[in-house]
Amino acid sequence: MQVEIMEARTQKEVVRPLDSPREEEGLHADLVDYSVGGTLIESSPELLKFLLGEKCPANADEEIEYEGEYWESAFEELKKNMIHLTFYPKLDFPDAVKRFKPELPFKINLIAQVLRTRMHQVGDRKVLLHGLQFCYEPQGIPLRKDDLIDWRYSRRIRDNEYFKLPHSQLSQLYGYLENQSMTRPGGTARQRQTKEEG
Repeated sequence: MQVEIMEARTQKEVVRPLDSPREEEGLHADLVDYSVGGTLIESSPELLKFLLGEKCPANADEEIEYEGEYWESAFEELKKNMIHLTFYPKLDFPDAVKRFKPELPFKINLIAQVLRTRMHQVGDRKVLLHGLQFCYEPQGIPLRKDDLIDWRYSRRIRDNEYFKLPHSQLSQLYGYLENQSMTRPGGTARQRQTKEEG
């Protein structure tokens, strides 16, 4: 039987927050860099103790170099853990580049795993960094407080839904800023060097 749609209806619901958004309790970690597939965070003795528990070497508070067989063993132990990450994005875009500002939720939940740990020189101090790969992301938002969260396996998927669009828009912003510097008098450092050599 053929039919013709006479009227389509939508249902609208208005919601009001019962509480102000607030950060969850947890251990703070400094974000160094991110990509659509993972992130780089700065370590601390507190983070190492939290992740390793009893397997954390006793001298974590005084350690500077993180060298030795016992630290290598500890870093291998780190790779066995799954870490629940919660990002609270904060964006500040000037009016001139407002069109590149990505829309982000108040918080982003992901589960990640440590892939590598290395020392990095920052100025006059050494910093321990952990490279994490995203493993799972939530499929949906639970409707009630006691509802379980369904996690979607996301390893080897480069199109993480939370970071794909922001990553693209920030790449566009970078291209726009680079283009602006090329059109200004004096150009970029590369252009000036080419002029001086020619």
